[in-house]
Amino acid sequence: MGDRVCEPITRREEVYQSALDTIYCAIIILDQAGKILYVNESARKMVEGSSVVFEELLECLGQEVDLVRGSGRYQIDVGPARIVCRVNPRYLSGERHGSTIVLHQSKHSECVMQEMDVVSSIFEELNVCLESSHDGIMVSDGMGNVIRLNAALEKLIGVKRRDILGRNVADLVQEGVYESSAILQVIETGKTATVVIDHNGRQLLITGSPVYNANSAMTAVVANIRDMSELNDLRQKLEQQQMIAEKYSKELAHIARQQSAQTSFVACSREMKTILATIHSISEVDSTVLISGESGTGKEMVVNEIYASSMRSYRPIIKVNCGAIPPALFESELFGYEDGAFTGARRKGKPGFFELAHMGTLFLDEVGELPLEMQVKLLRVLQEGEIIRIGGSKPISVDVRIIAATNRDLWEMTEEGTFRQDLYYRLNVINIEVPPLRQRRDDIIPLVMHMLERFNQKYGKHKEIPIELGKVLRELPWRGNVRELENLIENLVVLCPEDVLTPEHLPVRYQRGQNPASQVEIRGILPMKDMVRRAERQLIANAQAQYSSMQEVAKALGVDVSTISRKLSRN
Repeated sequence: MGDRVCEPITRREEVYQSALDTIYCAIIILDQAGKILYVNESARKMVEGSSVVFEELLECLGQEVDLVRGSGRYQIDVGPARIVCRVNPRYLSGERHGSTIVLHQSKHSECVMQEMDVVSSIFEELNVCLESSHDGIMVSDGMGNVIRLNAALEKLIGVKRRDILGRNVADLVQEGVYESSAILQVIETGKTATVVIDHNGRQLLITGSPVYNANSAMTAVVANIRDMSELNDLRQKLEQQQMIAEKYSKELAHIARQQSAQTSFVACSREMKTILATIHSISEVDSTVLISGESGTGKEMVVNEIYASSMRSYRPIIKVNCGAIPPALFESELFGYEDGAFTGARRKGKPGFFELAHMGTLFLDEVGELPLEMQVKLLRVLQEGEIIRIGGSKPISVDVRIIAATNRDLWEMTEEGTFRQDLYYRLNVINIEVPPLRQRRDDIIPLVMHMLERFNQKYGKHKEIPIELGKVLRELPWRGNVRELENLIENLVVLCPEDVLTPEHLPVRYQRGQNPASQVEIRGILPMKDMVRRAERQLIANAQAQYSSMQEVAKALGVDVSTISRKLSRN
């Protein structure tokens, strides 16, 4: 065996050299011809400490076992020492390529075997972890030669490990095994690198991390390969589920608001049923609505019903009382302002009602109180769908549904020049006129019962209204409309000591069957103009008590409806 000489070891085996040199056992690696490929530090010390050389040692061992083709564990006497020899076959690509020989003195056998068992156990655990990973893992040496990979990587890139092990990553990229390599970037920069590639219809996220030894030399690179396609699919499915959940949430909220509105919206009279039908017919459109009627008729309840029935019910509704805003603040309240727009302005500016109502509904109550200069600006917003804050120059798009309400005759105001005709037409797309309570007496008893239940619950009372009182309430003129009725019911619930309410519990003015000013009574001298107004008021009241609609009242008195409305508002 004198022709056995050490040959240069491969780069891949260099990675293991530092580990093998720390093992107590002597390790000798032979090729298929019996030539020595590698000896570790313990093997060198074994030879240096005796008169035996490697050739003599191997010749002695070879007399007992075939070191190239055999395998097993043997005890051999070499001089005065007893050596334990383990021969392990070396396989490459399924074929035997020599042996790995492990030698140690028998007195160290027990200690060494225990240490080998520990090392084997740790190696097995690491191997199980590596193969159990859902991510692909590739390990190369410091030069980019592949020394390890797991089954997940084989599946991700569609190749077998036997076709990759021992090969350089640069060659694999050049051959198109995969498109790019984080390992090469790590070797070039010495830092962690991440690349994203599209491979066989998959999006792969590859992260390479360097491994350094105690001398700060890069000994290996570990690459983690994750299939982002599955994560992207999961994200898309999650987004779809979130969209569906949001849709259902909006629909449930919409239904809840509809049910809430239906419980508070009383429509027993023919007039209110017609209004309710109109509301439902416009529930899926965003047409602008103008609601008109006397004060206290329940215009805001109509607004709430329109909002609850609309497709924007899951968005906010901003309610603005135009009659309560000082003229100097109209523009800043409706359109907002930028930082420093005027003295006292907030540092970061302030959004106006239009911005707050974006994608929702803006209710302009008492719209007839808008100053002419603001009517022009409101018209521009309705036409162009954008506003400009005070102190700003950039238009801001707004998507808002407008609902307006008024107790004034806007058409008459256009003739007087106090309301712009073009704005009137913009607002009056869908017109809903809420009749006064005295013209829809079929709603009075249902309203009374609804209000009674609400105030009983609010104040912890148990009041009851018998038929006798209900008949009296039904016949009262109700010049204050629903608001007056609501105030009376609350008054009775709070102040009446008995649970059963009777006509005697009514305030004095209601016990007479009418308001104090409902009859014309002349006591002394008064201006003719005032007398005429009182007479007109009494005449209209008498007609309203007899007829159920404004058209019938106007016809009976020989005037048009607008005249009746104007005189009522003035009186």
